Amino acid sequence: MWREVRAQAAYRLVESLWTSKTQHLSRFVALQAQYSLVVRELEREHVSVCEQYGLGILPWSPLAGGFLSGKYRKGQPPPDSSRLTRWKDRLASFDTPRNWRILEAVDAVAAELKASPSQVALAWLLRKRAVTSVIFGARTVEQLEDNLKAAELKLDDAQLKRLDEASALELGYPYDFMQRIQGRW
Repeated sequence: MWREVRAQAAYRLVESLWTSKTQHLSRFVALQAQYSLVVRELEREHVSVCEQYGLGILPWSPLAGGFLSGKYRKGQPPPDSSRLTRWKDRLASFDTPRNWRILEAVDAVAAELKASPSQVALAWLLRKRAVTSVIFGARTVEQLEDNLKAAELKLDDAQLKRLDEASALELGYPYDFMQRIQGRW
């Protein structure tokens, strides 16, 4: 029997794995959490925990509520039929220099590969070692078909690096300190 855990503090996830091991119980095999080019906070601790303990990551909202789909442009109103038209606060939270930089990088890679921005954003996640699949919410058959093509899209190392750099998050203390001391995080 397998079990899936929804996001929780990384230390609690490790504790639950330890309890499962020492009590001979079924262990978690996957972590379902928000993860995308826009939301990378999971990389502070959870990704390394999942890699170390063999848990797959099942990202939800991999297109950041549609923000990474290619339909949003800086300084322009959202399309009338878009999700973020209804969630104006959420759309406003995406209006940051970092997020527009991410969209620029996604658009550039999409143009190089003759792919959609959605495919690029999903392919980026699928290149992550611990990610086993993604949970996306297509509202139309066209969106579903477009998103499924991400599984066939091959990002080269240079494209992956550009997307990583454009979407890099500030680690914050103590992670930035550890990175300076250890040369990595």
